[in-house]
Amino acid sequence: TFSRDGRVIFFTRNNMYKGVQKADESGRVRMKIYQAKLGKYDWENVQELAFNNNSYSCMHPSLSVDGQKLYFSSDMPGGQGGFDLYAVTRMADGSWGTPVNLGPEINTEKNELFPFITFGEKTLFFASNGHETLGGLDIYYTNLDNLAEGVVNLNEPFNSPNDDMGMILNEDGTQGFFT
Repeated sequence: TFSRDGRVIFFTRNNMYKGVQKADESGRVRMKIYQAKLGKYDWENVQELAFNNNSYSCMHPSLSVDGQKLYFSSDMPGGQGGFDLYAVTRMADGSWGTPVNLGPEINTEKNELFPFITFGEKTLFFASNGHETLGGLDIYYTNLDNLAEGVVNLNEPFNSPNDDMGMILNEDGTQGFFT
């Protein structure tokens, strides 16, 4: 995901050591979120975000339009189930705070993945196989200002009996992509 001005990027990559994938004690390769700034010729100042950990994955970053909140998926301890959705706020010094689980209104005992925040930081799109699905992962949205409304399945034609994983839209919601 890019910042609004396109000069900062957030991306996921697997845990690496000297260019080689590094697995944990169970043999699993974990994912981590990194941040980089656009330099004169290439991406520079590549930094691993502080909340990453070798014992769990953090992935699928989605940056709010104002650049102050980052949404992502993680299987860190203390969640509702498999992978949960989290939000972390940028601190005054530019660092990132402590991730906050988005709670049981969104997260289930299964997997919530591929968050995308849009529409004035109010609408969160994501994929899940823990809510009622047409099969596999389905794409949902929720209003973060009123979680009591619950999550809404986009149904057909966006969802199918197979895995449907991500939704991104332009600022006014008139164009987008889904996978």
